[in-house]
Amino acid sequence: MRTYTHTASIKLTDSDYRTLYRSSREAGVTQSQYLRTLIRLPQPAENYDQPRVFLIDGKSIGGIHRELVRWGRHYNQAVHALNTQALFCRRGNPPEYQTFLANLDEVSLKLERIEGGLSSVEYALCDIAHSLVVSGD
Repeated sequence: MRTYTHTASIKLTDSDYRTLYRSSREAGVTQSQYLRTLIRLPQPAENYDQPRVFLIDGKSIGGIHRELVRWGRHYNQAVHALNTQALFCRRGNPPEYQTFLANLDEVSLKLERIEGGLSSVEYALCDIAHSLVVSGD
């Protein structure tokens, strides 16, 4: 546990206080923890050679996680179908031509679903990158 040696007092408008209250509750932290996190974020005027930091909420990361899990499932199914085809061929019992084409179409569909999900993750990451974390007047 950290020992905090300094206390800061700030004045807020009613609107700013409601925002602080709501935001800290949504983040599941105390108001003090929320403010400490915000003041540790790099400022836009700081050196751009430093890595950028984005505050990602649980809903956004949950959506990205679900999409990545779907990618994994589709990829595993596609690889499994290809490995099955290869196994039959190695054993000298290749599938009939039409069956082989149908399986390749299935693999292609799985890989297209992975490609389609790419835009979902890309849009989510762009939303995060372009979202306003802190504003002031």
